[in-house]
Amino acid sequence: MFNLLSVADVVASHLMQPSAPKWNWYLKLLFLPGWFIMSQALPGIAQTDNVRSLSSETMSLKQSQGDTNRLNLLLQISNKYLSKDEHPSALDSALLYAKRAENLLQTLNNSKKEGDVYLLLANIYNEKRNLVQGKAFAQKAINYFNKYGPEKKFAEAYVAVAKNYEANDTGATGIIHLAEKAIKIFDKENDRINKAGALKDIGFLLMVQGKMDSALVKLQQSLAVYNSIGYAQIQEVYSLIGASYTQLGNTQEGLNYELKAVRTAEQLNDTSHVAGTIYDYVGITYSRIQQNDKAEEYFRKALVIATRVNDTDLVILLACNIAQILSLRNEQVEARSFLQDVIKKYPHIRDNFSRLQICTRLVSLSMKLGDYKNAAIYSNRLVAVCDEFPENSPAKVTAYGLLIRYFFQTNQLDRAEQYLRQYEQISSDDHLIGDLKQVHYWGYMLDSARGNYLSALAHYKLFKTFDDSLINETKSRQIVQLQIQYETEKKDKNIQLLTDQGLLQKTQFNHMKQSRNIMIGGAVMLLLLMGLGYNRYRLKQRSNRQLEAKQQEINRKNDTLTQLLQEKEWLVKEIHHRVKNNLQIVMSLLNTQSLYLDNEAAVAAIHESQHRMHAMSLIHQKLYQAENIASVNMHFYVSELIDYLVDSIDTGREIQFMQEVDPIELDVAQAVPVGLILNEAITNAIKYAFPGDEGGTVTVIMKKTTDRKISLCISDNGIGLPENFDSVKSNSLGMSLMRGLSDQLGGAFSIKNDAGLKIEMIFPYVASINVV
Repeated sequence: MFNLLSVADVVASHLMQPSAPKWNWYLKLLFLPGWFIMSQALPGIAQTDNVRSLSSETMSLKQSQGDTNRLNLLLQISNKYLSKDEHPSALDSALLYAKRAENLLQTLNNSKKEGDVYLLLANIYNEKRNLVQGKAFAQKAINYFNKYGPEKKFAEAYVAVAKNYEANDTGATGIIHLAEKAIKIFDKENDRINKAGALKDIGFLLMVQGKMDSALVKLQQSLAVYNSIGYAQIQEVYSLIGASYTQLGNTQEGLNYELKAVRTAEQLNDTSHVAGTIYDYVGITYSRIQQNDKAEEYFRKALVIATRVNDTDLVILLACNIAQILSLRNEQVEARSFLQDVIKKYPHIRDNFSRLQICTRLVSLSMKLGDYKNAAIYSNRLVAVCDEFPENSPAKVTAYGLLIRYFFQTNQLDRAEQYLRQYEQISSDDHLIGDLKQVHYWGYMLDSARGNYLSALAHYKLFKTFDDSLINETKSRQIVQLQIQYETEKKDKNIQLLTDQGLLQKTQFNHMKQSRNIMIGGAVMLLLLMGLGYNRYRLKQRSNRQLEAKQQEINRKNDTLTQLLQEKEWLVKEIHHRVKNNLQIVMSLLNTQSLYLDNEAAVAAIHESQHRMHAMSLIHQKLYQAENIASVNMHFYVSELIDYLVDSIDTGREIQFMQEVDPIELDVAQAVPVGLILNEAITNAIKYAFPGDEGGTVTVIMKKTTDRKISLCISDNGIGLPENFDSVKSNSLGMSLMRGLSDQLGGAFSIKNDAGLKIEMIFPYVASINVV
């Protein structure tokens, strides 16, 4: 089934369009569930139009002996059950009688029916989608008919091998080669119905390869052969032609053929899996042209059929399509409830594609509802389903795109990066231009969130490059479609000209007069057009001059703004420089004042004030010296502050400093309070943590946490705080200052004994805007 979920999400976000290679997977999902059921074979092992009662064959079977006659009866009954594909139990009965025929064959000394038994088993297993067994028996049939004939059976065995496209995964090219061999044999046998079927399915496989033009040619040939023999069951061919036109961009013609398929199926009273698949694709085509009410109508028709034939996979995918229509109407709650009801009814979904689609839709709906709790649950299920596919399976592309969006929105950037890399690998391997565009879009978003602006810019440029490639590809497809349309119209005109040749000869004189009048009128029109063209030329010249003048004015204003911005940056640097110089002057005045004081407490207070001013002065020094005038690199700042304090406070003890400071950029509003807190804590540690002659270790740790906060910790292995010390009631200036600055930062401040004294503060990180 075509993946409506992916396309609708893409159209909604205006970020992804399905390119030809990606269409391969949509086609597999669209037609493979009903491929085997629709025609009973690739080149069309003809179905019986009317399935007669099995009672007479069953009665004859009871009366038969274990001989060749009994073997023929078993094969006849099995074939009739195989043709009754609308009944879910029919294939089981067909397999039962075929296996009995195989067992009987081993006891008979008659190998003439051996190939027929193998071919029958191959078709039954293919219908049951057990393609491994189907391939094995098809190969046995090929070996037998290649050796003993007849040629027509040999061609039908090729068909059975071709049915194993999904199982042997050898690619569509090899299977097309098998079908072409079969066509040669069918031509030789004048078997036009099977030839038409083979042409049809070559067209399908060309669609899988993304060769829509070639596919359309083969499908039209198939339709012509079917019509030449009056074959009525051509709804599948109509549906495939409609799919080809739609993918080529001619949605109107595609819908026309899809509706032909619907009318044909309804005229034939077709209520089988075929009709369900046709209704489904009509709904998808309607959704592409935003006729969502019609789309839902056909999806629900298909769902009734899928439920009746008990096709769980088709039910799940149709439920996802209906949920998508509800989502497009902003009925997210109803859409998710609908899917959850379907899951309750079908709890054991085995098909990985179905599980992938329903998990993808539930994650998307939960995110749209803002229910990230359930989105997390469904995303975990989606990850588990993706893990069951091959490593670089293109089927996972849509799921990976959604997982990246989910992890990005929940700030799990590392996980988003993990799936982005896998998304990029699959997209590169399969040359999916639309998805490569998405890869670089999310690369841009992730790098921007992390502050990697150069990398983000590189991704954005590639994003625009792939966007342009998609536009060019779309235009190319439209040009091809216009060419096809032109050739068709040209052919129709030639036929009409031949038909009307006699009438044209009779009216030649009138046409000559008309031609003369047309020439006169044409000359007048030519003069008018020339005058209009000259007028347009003058207007264009005037417009160009006006645009050029406006562009010059814009350039002049841009130059002025650039100059003003540079002057502003120099002024800001000069301000920081003067603030730093003023603080240095105040520090010098305080130092001079301390020389005239005899009170040691007053001198100590002045020195502490000097240290605090130096902490602030150092920040302004960093700002005017750096290229970025908006933020301070705390790694270098902490290191210089420690060096200053060690040089300024001479205790005679050997104190070691350990630093674990990330290169965090803080703006002035946060850097100044942090610098003062560091000054107070380190000064206290140097002065009071180690009262004896022996020194110790002071550790400064400053790191960014995963929840966009900053953790600052200053600890020592000294004597710690006195017992029963209450930091809240303490009237110490340093303690009050640290608490006040912590509150200013909106942080949580704590101080405790932990093999020494440990001061810790956690505060929100406000990212600075780089100004270079």
